[in-house]
Amino acid sequence: MDNQELIKAYHEREKLVCASNPWYWLIKYCYTQDEHDEDNPYKLYPEYSYLKHVVRVWWYEKLLAIEKSRQLLGTWTIALLYLHDALFKIGRREFYQSKEFTAANNLLNRAKLTYNRLPKWMQRPKADMTEGRLLLYRDAGDRGLESDSEIMAVTMDSEALRSYTASGILADESAFQERAEQAYAACRPTVTGGGRYTALSTVNGRNFFWWLVTDAGANEEKNDRWKELQKGVHFWKNENNKFAVLRLHYTADEEKRKQEWIDREKPTVPVRRWNREMEISFESYEGQPVFGSYDSKIHFQKVNFSNLPLVYRVWDFGRRRPCCLWCAIQGIGPDDKVDRLIFLKELLGKEMLITEFAKKVLRRSKEWFPGAVFRDYGDTAGDHRNDTNQLSAINILKLQPYRILIRHKQISRDSSTDLVEQLLLQDETGMPRLIVSKECKMINEAMGGGYRYKESNTPNIVKPDILRDGLYEHYGDCVRIIAEHNFDRRLLMKSKHNNTTPIIYNGQESKSEKEEKKHSRFREVFFGR
Repeated sequence: MDNQELIKAYHEREKLVCASNPWYWLIKYCYTQDEHDEDNPYKLYPEYSYLKHVVRVWWYEKLLAIEKSRQLLGTWTIALLYLHDALFKIGRREFYQSKEFTAANNLLNRAKLTYNRLPKWMQRPKADMTEGRLLLYRDAGDRGLESDSEIMAVTMDSEALRSYTASGILADESAFQERAEQAYAACRPTVTGGGRYTALSTVNGRNFFWWLVTDAGANEEKNDRWKELQKGVHFWKNENNKFAVLRLHYTADEEKRKQEWIDREKPTVPVRRWNREMEISFESYEGQPVFGSYDSKIHFQKVNFSNLPLVYRVWDFGRRRPCCLWCAIQGIGPDDKVDRLIFLKELLGKEMLITEFAKKVLRRSKEWFPGAVFRDYGDTAGDHRNDTNQLSAINILKLQPYRILIRHKQISRDSSTDLVEQLLLQDETGMPRLIVSKECKMINEAMGGGYRYKESNTPNIVKPDILRDGLYEHYGDCVRIIAEHNFDRRLLMKSKHNNTTPIIYNGQESKSEKEEKKHSRFREVFFGR
């Protein structure tokens, strides 16, 4: 037997071993992408002990729900296991299903990336890669190449799950799919016919995913059914819905269970998000404050200001109870690359028309901020016409004698709330990026718990509506509006030329000395020594 025959025989043996041992295939041949590593982004799949448990459980359990912490390679692992199934078996039809097509397609792109880095002798003779689809061919002898196994990216609303009989379905971030239950119902022929179904997600309240993993609450708390496979990894089987469940906590990773990692990472994430995404907590939002990270001991401070060149006003057009907040956005840090939102004044109208309220706002603006330029933002409700006037509140304010231009747009409740939660975190100097002046007592009360979610009687609801109480709702909505209009996902100002810089720094200090003086001067002028 010559060398070529020996090599071919080795390749055939390797394919047989890989087909029957997905763990071996993963750690020896599969590459993943680390987007945070610019120098070496493509890495061989890591040989972590907790991931070996994931692979083994998936291999033996066709109905599997995985509740997980973030950043544990759980999604990569399950996606590659479905690629393994399509690669080493014939006639497979797998689906990566997510809330939106973009997310599902990104998951499929991970599988394509790994497939393209497999040795040529391990790949199929041909593979078609189009958006949302990976089609593998096989050698059919005299018939030539035939299309064979495929993986498709679909949404939770896709009819594909009803139209095709699937070999396997990966429901990614199932807890964030509003119609996850309906999507699962579409998959029932696959489930009852012996196909695979894997629901994988961080948790997001008591919704359909909660029902899957807890057996409608029977296994929510640790009990005799839970089996610890290793630290941070638990496994159990549900009696009623027949799902096997894997609980993958961040302490399964040796680095992440270290106290120094926790101390470094936990302060960078809002409390409720940490509990949900890392501690796997199904805590309910019902009756809870909208801004769970607000702490009056940290965020409610004495603020000193004078001669501000630019002040932001944000309006909420409540029915005969309009509200206006005044705030500044202060650039801090090297080259003013970080911005801090500071609420300075507040005003609530009582049984007052918007015209009367606007006059009062203008008087107070001149009194509190003489010489300042004002930039105004508001709720889209202010653009609706009322019963007694053909003009909306926003259009009325454009006219004489007000001449107020209200910038407004439709904002997302959840994304704007997340932005505010991020601003409430403390930065490296120990200061939060959102401050409420001691003069704004109602904002403090609203953010401290007055602005909260409703108590809900609706089962399986992820997040109830915000309570509309006629008081705190106005202040809380204003906070979300100003954040959504002026900050991006990195907590940077969307329009840097609008940044207020009321503090002037003199001298020719070195950069490090200058930055230190900026921080100390900021505290002195805005918060006192």
